[in-house]
Amino acid sequence: MFNNKNILVIVLNKSIVALAVCVALCFTCCTEDIDQSNRYTFTGETVIDYLENRSETFSNFLYILDNAYIGKITADTDYSNVATARNLLSTYGQYTCFAPTNSAIENYLKQQYEKWVADMKALEEGTLELKDFRDTGVHSPILEDLSDSMCTEIVKNHVLERSYMTVDLTEGSFPSPNMNDRFITMTYMVNDTTGAVYPLLNYNSRIIVLDQKVENGIVQTVDAVLNPSTALLPDLLVSQTKYFGIWTKLIEMTGLDSTMRLVEDFEYANSHLAGTASTSYYAKNNTHHKVYYPTARKFKYTMLVEPDSIFIEQGYPNENALIEACYEWYGTEDKNDFTSPNNAVYKFVAYHILDRQLQYASGTGPGGFIMENYKSNYDSESMMYGSQFDRSDYFDTKLSHTLIKVTRPLTSAEYNTDVVINYAQNKGKKFYNEKMRKHLNVIVYSPNMILEYMPDFKDEALNGRLHPINKILVYNEAEMAGNVLNERMRWDFSSWFSELTNNNIRWFDYQGQTVDVFQIPDGYLARAKFRSKDSDNFYLSGRNGWYNYQGDEMLASAMFDIEYLMPSVPPGTYEMRFGYSRYPNRSVVQFYIDGKPAGIPVDLRSSTDTEEFIGFIPDSKFDGDEQAISENDKEMHNRNWMKAPASFRVASNKETRETSIPMRYVLGMFTLTPGEHWFRMKNVRDDGDKSTQGQHDYFEIVPKSVISDPTKPEDRF
Repeated sequence: MFNNKNILVIVLNKSIVALAVCVALCFTCCTEDIDQSNRYTFTGETVIDYLENRSETFSNFLYILDNAYIGKITADTDYSNVATARNLLSTYGQYTCFAPTNSAIENYLKQQYEKWVADMKALEEGTLELKDFRDTGVHSPILEDLSDSMCTEIVKNHVLERSYMTVDLTEGSFPSPNMNDRFITMTYMVNDTTGAVYPLLNYNSRIIVLDQKVENGIVQTVDAVLNPSTALLPDLLVSQTKYFGIWTKLIEMTGLDSTMRLVEDFEYANSHLAGTASTSYYAKNNTHHKVYYPTARKFKYTMLVEPDSIFIEQGYPNENALIEACYEWYGTEDKNDFTSPNNAVYKFVAYHILDRQLQYASGTGPGGFIMENYKSNYDSESMMYGSQFDRSDYFDTKLSHTLIKVTRPLTSAEYNTDVVINYAQNKGKKFYNEKMRKHLNVIVYSPNMILEYMPDFKDEALNGRLHPINKILVYNEAEMAGNVLNERMRWDFSSWFSELTNNNIRWFDYQGQTVDVFQIPDGYLARAKFRSKDSDNFYLSGRNGWYNYQGDEMLASAMFDIEYLMPSVPPGTYEMRFGYSRYPNRSVVQFYIDGKPAGIPVDLRSSTDTEEFIGFIPDSKFDGDEQAISENDKEMHNRNWMKAPASFRVASNKETRETSIPMRYVLGMFTLTPGEHWFRMKNVRDDGDKSTQGQHDYFEIVPKSVISDPTKPEDRF
């Protein structure tokens, strides 16, 4: 079992980092023009063939590929048995290679060498402290002097193990990380002279030849080396005080910056489980699935930050003025101790911090509408109902027992292109407390907004991401309960666990990969308890054709008994619902809320007689009679069952309300007091069948006020 007591806490002291990634070049220093005429060409070459056949442009990058080793390197490694990056990009697979030009690499080496020399001189002169020194890893402007480790670092920053055409993406992060587990942001820049629009990566590197299709992927030619920051998230913030000076002072006062210095749980990484094949009954008896344990347990964070300009605009020109406002918003308890969780400033800052890295996602897939970076071959265009409904996720923050709601309001004419924090009811128009008007409908800066207002801003750190926001974000329990969260809240079960997001497990693209299904070991998820040693738990990534919300699922197996910490909804009375897909191999499950049985055991298996028992009748049988459809919904609800939401389609684009495979079971009505609350599911089948499954897809928590309001019947989405 792995737990937080055994986590290696990395508190980088900014001393020399041999493999540090270097400061990126500004795109304006390069002069190559975009070759639009060659877009979408197919050459019949591999990535390496493409580069070799244009060696006058890519000879420097080819040298780096030859000296970059992909694999685990130790002191006694026989390099003759380790693949180079050239070998990798010559073989079968699907890659996106961002190939820097010769001039891009020359400029990179020159600039990084000059920075290293300047910092070394400043150290000697005493004008730079050792803690503020970062080794660029480039100690010579000569290409042949570049170390193998730096060659490997550069290559990993420029290769994605999944192919993407820019035409398929919108502004935001690429859906998959690069080989260094870093996400690349794409936005669009307009040439002031020609008016041409071109893709810009990480705000500094232009794609100058786009979407060159080759046998094993896509080549994108770039005019500057991609060089993400190696700073930890708090240090990345400090480096940008020109934008976030007030916020930086507040977070340092509270000490919350020190809580965002975890990088990886090395006890898990060095354990016998990490990256190994599962030997579970499920793995052995499902030969069509390749089941592995996660390779790592990394920690990442998201910090929502107001620029100084926003504070000043709202009448808070400095940290002292903002501190006084915090007392108005959060009270005066422990007023003189900013490090106390009860202190108003601490609460204000904590509500801006999440324990997962959320992307401003690109593309038309599920990740295109909220910050959680969904990524898979799950086709949301055919499996989700477009703009007919708003799409939201709900995440716990570092302020105890609080949520933020993150929404893509597709039904709003005002906000439908934005990612919005704490989106109000009635399309953003309702305010329970008029004083909260300035603190709701908080827009997250898009990459284009960042490019316009913060041209040299860096958003991604080694262990997280900064997201600037356009209003002052404040938590008010009455406003959240009476307005923002006064709705049916639905979570994909996998979104409860930050570890699945931070380790690129959630929406993992299984195609062509070694792993197909992840087995989640006991202790891997901070919000989960395995109450039985016989519990097996799995994550299965999204696929079209499955009867699943958002395409993926969690799956308990064997004689499981698993308990999950639920999201921190405000205190109140709620109806709770369990969403899953019904098959003959499912379990008989006893559900619990806070340790108390939620009714009697429920048979989650499917058969013709159970369909009649739950009262299911397809909507199409009623020939468009809305009253009859509503009556059938009420009859099913009275039996504790509901059809699946109509916001997603299932196999062969079949609508969910036409099949009894995807279903919701109503657990009951529960009153939640302040504090933690736990959901538990226990297999109570007594036949000893190890193949039995406790599939769990999504979970709904619905305020009693929503259930009991006859004037506003719950929508079917």
